[in-house]
Amino acid sequence: MMTATKQKPSDRSRGGHLIFVIIMLKRIVLAGVACVMLAHPGRAQQNTEQILAALNGFYRNMGHNADSLFLYAQQCAKLAPNELQRAIHEYYAMGYHNPKQPSGHKAFGQKSLAKLQTGDPVVQGFVYPIVQLTRVRQETDPVKLQAYVNQYIQYLADKPEELGNRMERYGLLIHKDIQTKAVPEPIKDALWKAVTDRIAHAVNQTYYDPNKLTTNQLKSRAYYRYLMAYTQAQQAEAAVKVKQRDKAIDLYAAAVQDGPDEVDAQHNTYVFDASMLSDQEEPVTDFLAPYAEQLIAKGDTGTALKTLAELAFKDASRLEGLKAFHKKSKTQEPFGVFWTRSINEKYKLAEPFSVTTLGGQRFESDAYKGKWVLLDFWGTWCRPCVAEMPEMQKLYNELQKDNPHKLTILTLACHDLEPKVNDFMAKKGYTFPVAMGNDGIIKQFRIGGYPTKVLITPEGRRIRIDFNQDWTKRVYAFINP
Repeated sequence: MMTATKQKPSDRSRGGHLIFVIIMLKRIVLAGVACVMLAHPGRAQQNTEQILAALNGFYRNMGHNADSLFLYAQQCAKLAPNELQRAIHEYYAMGYHNPKQPSGHKAFGQKSLAKLQTGDPVVQGFVYPIVQLTRVRQETDPVKLQAYVNQYIQYLADKPEELGNRMERYGLLIHKDIQTKAVPEPIKDALWKAVTDRIAHAVNQTYYDPNKLTTNQLKSRAYYRYLMAYTQAQQAEAAVKVKQRDKAIDLYAAAVQDGPDEVDAQHNTYVFDASMLSDQEEPVTDFLAPYAEQLIAKGDTGTALKTLAELAFKDASRLEGLKAFHKKSKTQEPFGVFWTRSINEKYKLAEPFSVTTLGGQRFESDAYKGKWVLLDFWGTWCRPCVAEMPEMQKLYNELQKDNPHKLTILTLACHDLEPKVNDFMAKKGYTFPVAMGNDGIIKQFRIGGYPTKVLITPEGRRIRIDFNQDWTKRVYAFINP
């Protein structure tokens, strides 16, 4: 996806994957710098080359030359501090579960981390949470260990609630690490309270209304809402262990309710946090599955069915399990009726729109009521979009041959030029309908990255299908459950 990385960290093929993600992260950060430069042409003339050189130097020396890394970090701190801060914490996250790295210094190495702690106060501030986590993990002296934890509690109290240094992420990791160490329970509890109080305040106060937030604040909102759900799920797990099922169900329900929503999914700033906090191979970014398990164990069939349906909405491979449970529940409602009702209850109505295709045909959404419509937002400039086009053409051909009125496809080329799109379609031999995606329709469907697909139901509900999903399988699951 362009404009946002949605690659899921995994231990499988960690080395090659890490290199890929580093390259992607570097491109995203440098692209962000380029956008800033375009917005400030005077500054661009003066500083662009310096900033790009400093960031390139910082990336080249990650995990290699500590002295050079520190030199470039100092330059980045002066020229592009936000980009440096993001690079430090995302790079550390990517190496966190790498077994080839020494314990306690998963990403930067001991020399690099030690060097970044010295000299430059801005750089020191950026690496402080990593340093403190490392100290806690390595310390065996109970007095020093308690002091480090208390220092971090004070650090949390002194800083504002913002994405920045991912302070809450490291606080939760410290809390997890000290569970088996010689730290008094009141100190453990104080750290947990300090972290969760910050998260709750951020979710319920600072970043409550997404309509009043800037893009950067929306990224913070996504991060904090994920952490809210994570901490609630942790408490739910603890309740399950002591056989307090009702309490666990309430906490899992809160995690599902307060966790990342559709707005947050567009920004997806919590994937690295989920990877670091998770003990599983694939990070958990929602908590519907354990919630459903507890509901089934309790015998709450109605709520369990609703929850399992939400799981199937997100992951088509869960559809068969939902069907089996629906049949076992012996409900009188046919599955098809249940499925349609569940979709209508879950998803919001799409606003009417109209566009003209490059072939000159007018597409009015109101004319397609009672039918499924698949919108694909893409661009010739977007490599992941272009890579999906053969699959789109294959689906279009299948639909033309088999039940053409079941699903209508319309693709929208965004931030593009009509002659370029026409040339692209002709050269590739693509025949699926395409219209130019204007700013109005992009905003209407809240498109923040590309490619993004939106499936509109016969009842007019809009279902977002993001990049990095088996989109054809998911489309067919909705249409032919």
